Amino acid sequence: MHMDLRVFLDDLQERLPHDFVRIERTVAPHQFEVTALLQHLENQKKFPVLFFEKPLDLNGKPSAFPLLSNVFATRQRCALSLGMKPNEGELPLSLEYARREDMLIAPVTVPRSEAPVKQVVKRGDEANIYDLPVVRHHAMDPAPYIDMTPVRVTLEGDIILDLTLDNSSLGPNVSVAGVSVPSSGQRKVATRLRLRDGESNLLAGLLREDERKSLTGFPGAIQVPILKQLSTECTDPCFRENME
Repeated sequence: MHMDLRVFLDDLQERLPHDFVRIERTVAPHQFEVTALLQHLENQKKFPVLFFEKPLDLNGKPSAFPLLSNVFATRQRCALSLGMKPNEGELPLSLEYARREDMLIAPVTVPRSEAPVKQVVKRGDEANIYDLPVVRHHAMDPAPYIDMTPVRVTLEGDIILDLTLDNSSLGPNVSVAGVSVPSSGQRKVATRLRLRDGESNLLAGLLREDERKSLTGFPGAIQVPILKQLSTECTDPCFRENME
């Protein structure tokens, strides 16, 4: 079933009315007012779609564009966007998503005269990104940004690439309130590469070394210094794991 954004929002308000919140007052996205509201809702374990009717642009003036946020924050809404029922947001959603990945459809060319995105075209001085309600997300952001790309090319022809390597592993079970739950470990490294066209670069990795001591023997005897050496066995295995 074909579904554009407008159809999806209409369906959402009809089937999951509590998942859609309309903000009628003026907000300044570039001054953290949107992200602050999202954070307050998240602290309350609430993740609705927020539709801001009157956001300000980067010039501090009312923007001609509304702002929509938090659209796919729940699996129920993801299921709804695929034409499924909201209660199919767990395993059925994963299976349906995998099925569609294996059944890719060819793109359809839409004539420029019929394309909705061509209804308003601005060129030259009329095209100004400051007319958009751009959201500022984090306190350390130097300014509002529309998007970030990992690859940049400098005026000197250098290529800058931000690289993040993340390796997670399952650890031993731990007891939490009398319940045994699995633990996890994470190793993460981030670096920035600056290369000229045709240059090679050598990347180093992370090395983890685990040493474990195992002591076996007769109960009670391992607590006596002399008997401990005669009746126990100690092993010190060493495990190394590379993070490529």
